[in-house]
Amino acid sequence: MQTNYVNYQQDHSLLWKSMMAGALAGAALAMLDRETRNTVIHQFRQMGKKSAVIVSEVRHNPKETTNMLKERIQIAAASGKELMEDLKSASTHIESIKQSGMEAVQHLKEAGMELKETGMELKEIGHKAGEAGHQIASGAQAPAVRNETLPGHTQGL
Repeated sequence: MQTNYVNYQQDHSLLWKSMMAGALAGAALAMLDRETRNTVIHQFRQMGKKSAVIVSEVRHNPKETTNMLKERIQIAAASGKELMEDLKSASTHIESIKQSGMEAVQHLKEAGMELKETGMELKEIGHKAGEAGHQIASGAQAPAVRNETLPGHTQGL
């Protein structure tokens, strides 16, 4: 097991070294373009000016700078906490919507089954109605009606 880990570390190290070499080679090739060189030089000059301003502020007002930095960190922490609460709330809502969706799918499946059963019943009724229509059209006689008189009634013909 130890040799596998060593091989992994060596491969991992070689990967990072190769990636860095590729990045450096790409940067060197990009610097051949005059516009790219001018842009990079301009950005480094701007970064140097901003760094000088920050260093000067820290030198002249170290207490104010640390207080401002603490305040910014507190604001960032509060924003992070609020973001986490919002994400938790969104996650809860998503789970609720997911559950509602699953329930809706189940209701739709049940309704579909009921519709299928109703359709089968209607099909059977339609089949029987069709048979009756064929019998009527072909002149087949309907079942005989019984002419019985109920007790206590007289037949009136």
